[in-house]
Amino acid sequence: MAHVIKGNNVTEYWLNEEQALLIATLSNTEKSSQVRYMLIKLFVAWRRGEIKQSYVQSIDYSSPAVMLGVLNHLQSQIKQKDHVIAELTPKAEALEGL
Repeated sequence: MAHVIKGNNVTEYWLNEEQALLIATLSNTEKSSQVRYMLIKLFVAWRRGEIKQSYVQSIDYSSPAVMLGVLNHLQSQIKQKDHVIAELTPKAEALEGL
């Protein structure tokens, strides 16, 4: 999402959970190492059955209204990704030329 902050054009990217976790775990900072440690501990505890899933959300895919909402959400994600790809493609092509 593009907007202006203090007179400067700024592009803001909204990430889903998977994207945010990927960036957090691949970063090379003190905080990212803490995130990796926490994720590993939680995953191992979950696999050992030490963490119980308290709520399972079910989606009624037979409902046309629900499906329309899902499709609209997916369409907006596709548009966001297309925008990012269009923005990064010239940069990637420039780097390939180096």
